[in-house]
Amino acid sequence: MQRRCKQWHKTRLHIRQLVKDTSAKLKQASETDHSAEISASKKVADAKLAKDFQVVLKKFQKAQRLAAERETSYAPSVPKAVFSLRYLTVGMFICK
Repeated sequence: MQRRCKQWHKTRLHIRQLVKDTSAKLKQASETDHSAEISASKKVADAKLAKDFQVVLKKFQKAQRLAAERETSYAPSVPKAVFSLRYLTVGMFICK
């Protein structure tokens, strides 16, 4: 169980880093689109990519919250206050 928890934690940290990196690159693309002579189609494509990323990220976070809720319902011996301490703002767990 501890090994699985460590793996989940590692995976979630990796996902968080991917989200940060992708968000930074999308922001950079948007800034470049505004400051340089970029074709209208490129600007539209970059804006669509950023919007699609936000939609997918929100769906992913919703799925993580649902999984966390299900985990608590299948582990009633864990007090909700303790579970809440393990849940971070982006929906990541910390294994202790």
